[in-house]
Amino acid sequence: MKYLLLTCFLLAVADAQLTVPPSNPITSSDVLRLYNIMVAPFISQCICATGVNPVFVDRFLTKFEFPNDACFKCFLKCLATSLSITHPDGSMYVETVLKIIPSANATMNTQCDNQSKDNLDLCERIWLYGQCYASFVGLA
Repeated sequence: MKYLLLTCFLLAVADAQLTVPPSNPITSSDVLRLYNIMVAPFISQCICATGVNPVFVDRFLTKFEFPNDACFKCFLKCLATSLSITHPDGSMYVETVLKIIPSANATMNTQCDNQSKDNLDLCERIWLYGQCYASFVGLA
């Protein structure tokens, strides 16, 4: 009986720990830093593959700016493809996005996917999704 009570108590404590919000919530600068770490291995490859202006890439990585430039849009698509977060139609692999994109959640994913899903240009679709994400996490 003691073990049953102890087990129930430990489960209740563990559940409470999982539902308490973190004392230091993630900030927009944390999101930007984590995103940069995540995409770093693919930056050079995607710059070369798309011919994007490196100034646009620098602004994106330091200020999360989304210039309206065709090569930049395809640069974002290249990053998304390299991270394996997109389906061939440009929609996001929800489970992967939620696991690896800082501050992503199901509400954000649904909202951003809905805003971009009617666009047939896959580079533009990823660009629209990215802008929505930046707005959602307070970087836009």
